[in-house]
Amino acid sequence: MKFTYFRNPKDYAGLLPGKHSCDLCGYNDKCFEGESFYGENIVDAICWKCLKNGRLEEANIFANDADVESLFDQMLQLNPDIPKDQLLAEAKAKINEIEFRTPPILSWQDWKFPAMDGDFCEFVSFTSKQELNELAPDGDGKQFLIEHLRVDEDNLINPEIVWYQLSDNKINNIEQTNHDCLCYLFQSRVSKKYLIIWDLI
Repeated sequence: MKFTYFRNPKDYAGLLPGKHSCDLCGYNDKCFEGESFYGENIVDAICWKCLKNGRLEEANIFANDADVESLFDQMLQLNPDIPKDQLLAEAKAKINEIEFRTPPILSWQDWKFPAMDGDFCEFVSFTSKQELNELAPDGDGKQFLIEHLRVDEDNLINPEIVWYQLSDNKINNIEQTNHDCLCYLFQSRVSKKYLIIWDLI
């Protein structure tokens, strides 16, 4: 079960226990929780094969809200000599991958699936103090958080508060996400730089 923009779906995607009947194909298989999807139709379960094959699009169901504007702005800036029509086609393919072929990410607030370096980022994990300490070259996870936390007009927060609220221990699966604050660790598929998005109840 591999997805381009979601690194560990078995651990961090909302998979239902056991096998369930997929609302799209009817087969019993490993399925994602239907409440995580949105759109014109209400579903109970979507199997990983239907998601992987992009069958959400034909059912007018979405898995994620892609940051379309940021992606295209980055692509224009990085590729000034490529015709806009070609960039639009490339952007459309990436957007479809995020919205129709990538597992939905558990969140409380509404935020867009981030883009960096002309591509969408890969979702790595629900991160923690332990994981950020391990990622920081000098072991200073708090400073790593400050340097990589997305803070903009729609995402204003004091990094000190986020650090205080973070789980001390590594979050190994979605069942361990019962915290007042979740931080989503993303990584650029191009530069390998990290991006952290916070979410408070």
